[in-house]
Amino acid sequence: MRIIWLLSITIVTILCIRTIPVYSQCLEDQRSLLLQLQNSLKFNPAISVKLVNWTPSKDCCDWKGVTCDQAGHVTGLDLNSEFISDGINQSSSLFSLQFLESLNLANNSLNWKQIPSSFSNLISLKYLNLSNAGFGGQIPIGLSCLKRLATLDLSALFFPDPYLHGTARLQLENPNLLTLIQNLTGLRNLYLDGINISAQGSEWCQAISSSLPNLQVLSMSNCYLSGPIDSSLLKLQSLSEIHLGSNDLSVPVPEFFANFTNLTALRLSYANLYGTFPEKIFQVPTLQTLDLSENIKLQGSLPEFLQNGSLQNLLHGEIPIPSQSVMYVDYSSNNFSSSIPAEIGNSLTFALFFSLSNNNLTGVIPLSICNSTNLQVLDLSSNRLSGTIPQCLIESCSMTLELDGQIPQSLANCTNLEVLNLGYNTISDKFPCFLKSSSHLRVLNLRSNRFQGGIQCGGDQFNSWPRLQIIDLALNYFTGPLPKNSFLHWKAMMVDEGNGQSKLDHLRYEFPYLGHFYYQDTVTVTMKGQQWELVKILAIFKSIDFSSNNFEGEIPDIVGGLKYLYVLNLSYNALTGDIPLSLGNLTQLGSLDLSCNKLSGSIPEQLASLSFLSFLNLSYNQLVGRIPIGTQIQTFSETSFEGNIGLCGLPLNTNCIDVQMPAGVLPLTPDEDGDLDFEPGIYVSVAVGFVVGLGSFIGALALCKRWRQWYYKHVDQGLERTFHLEERRRRRDRRKRAYGDPIRRL
Repeated sequence: MRIIWLLSITIVTILCIRTIPVYSQCLEDQRSLLLQLQNSLKFNPAISVKLVNWTPSKDCCDWKGVTCDQAGHVTGLDLNSEFISDGINQSSSLFSLQFLESLNLANNSLNWKQIPSSFSNLISLKYLNLSNAGFGGQIPIGLSCLKRLATLDLSALFFPDPYLHGTARLQLENPNLLTLIQNLTGLRNLYLDGINISAQGSEWCQAISSSLPNLQVLSMSNCYLSGPIDSSLLKLQSLSEIHLGSNDLSVPVPEFFANFTNLTALRLSYANLYGTFPEKIFQVPTLQTLDLSENIKLQGSLPEFLQNGSLQNLLHGEIPIPSQSVMYVDYSSNNFSSSIPAEIGNSLTFALFFSLSNNNLTGVIPLSICNSTNLQVLDLSSNRLSGTIPQCLIESCSMTLELDGQIPQSLANCTNLEVLNLGYNTISDKFPCFLKSSSHLRVLNLRSNRFQGGIQCGGDQFNSWPRLQIIDLALNYFTGPLPKNSFLHWKAMMVDEGNGQSKLDHLRYEFPYLGHFYYQDTVTVTMKGQQWELVKILAIFKSIDFSSNNFEGEIPDIVGGLKYLYVLNLSYNALTGDIPLSLGNLTQLGSLDLSCNKLSGSIPEQLASLSFLSFLNLSYNQLVGRIPIGTQIQTFSETSFEGNIGLCGLPLNTNCIDVQMPAGVLPLTPDEDGDLDFEPGIYVSVAVGFVVGLGSFIGALALCKRWRQWYYKHVDQGLERTFHLEERRRRRDRRKRAYGDPIRRL
């Protein structure tokens, strides 16, 4: 019995020894196929974030965009938005990845080449996304062999010019729609927007309803479909989204749409619908989005909506002309997609406020807006307006808005300018050094444009902007070093904006004639890896975002002097050198992103003391050494440090060399990838040594009777002495409590 007991202890002890974790490693044939694919693809390495980082020295299962199963087979490949322009043809190694279950090639520029029929080789695919990838011509019948597909997205928003490219948009002619989908019975999401299908209602409706019983999303806008909409669609009771807009359906809206109990979105714009819209559809409890815009023959009225319904009430169509006596006009955050009426300014004679922000407006700003002489706020942001800003707006410095071309130099006359928000446009220009006199500037947003050149402003164009608290230059083509002198003069980022209520003050414009109404500026910023819209720009919020440009050189030490900075994002540039120790002075920093640069050296110990830091990303640099130990820095995930082959320590799974290691412990040695870790043989030798030693001891007890008797005798005496002493101590304590506490004793 005792021998069994000892053997049990041995087994438990062995199981408790730290085991070496086993991770999936990319198989050599899979790695070879991916490298062949990388070499055959033509892409822009300056913009690529996935393909450009596929290096042979790293496990291909850790490459960006690559997913593997536990056996090391490539099961997922995401090359979305990699600016691929060529290299996907019939003989591509892509089609030899037999275990591929998910493939995303969306948003590339493949020059309108035909979809290779070799896609039929990828029989394990469950998800295929070729949307806006730049394919053209006839869709091959080989796609119908992908019987495991749950999502198929071939949609396109842009189309080739047949005269320039010698090919047409994607089309389903031979095979037709039925031939393509009849074998895809497991399909749940079908996106064919923009494909030339050219089918009658009875044909396309019956093809879908007879082949795809589990369909949840049907998206076939702008497909040259015609009516009628056949009632056979009622078989698809799982449908939650129906998108059939921009087709010449020329039918009334079918009342049976109200029988889709899971319907969340119904989009039928530009479909030439007529008749009265069925009120029952408004009563579908799950319906969230209904788009019936640009159906001029459609009639009906809005009923009482369900109290707990989900339908969103958004305005569509033409912008209505307001009354001439109105003082406040707010058409923001709707789905207006027309141009601004040319005469609208004539109806804003007394208006103080006019907003068309957050719509889908196109065209130019009408010159009649100059007749709105009392207008104090004009907000046209977050649209798709083009052309130039009317000179009257520049002279009065009324507002900023969306535009292309260049920034008007006359903006320099707006010496009281506080917010310049030109984000998300197509402006091709240089950094606006001419705003040197705008000493009140607090927000400068040039995000997502085509700015180029350096941002150093010297000589008579040097700008101090002492009140600047938010500067966003992300997603442009700026180059050169970061501006040391500018950081020195952004005083608002160096000082506290007061205490108590003053910290909650935010940028806004008050209207004395409209009671307590005020207009407050908003801006979209990127922090903690996500985009946030600041509905209120608080005075205490300080942010610098220079990400996704081509800045180079070192990060200036002076950045550490901006001690009230809350967001610092310098990711996706070509910055080199060490991370400045002075960043440890940014005690208010909540978000720090230095990823995807060429930074070297070790991570400063000072970063571990930043107690407010809730987001950190240092991935994909050339950092080395131990990750500093602190109360905050170890709480971040491995992804915050990945892509630095010389880093070690928690939260990574890579151990470090301890420079003060006790004698007799073998040092760590770098592996072939440069990682510092224990040699696997050390774990094995420790385990084997322990087992051999303990096994020899147990074997001696089992084989030698005299040793066994002596051992058990002394073990038994020790156990009896221990338990007897413990029992005597318990008795003594009970007597002491009983006589020391007479009330308790009674």
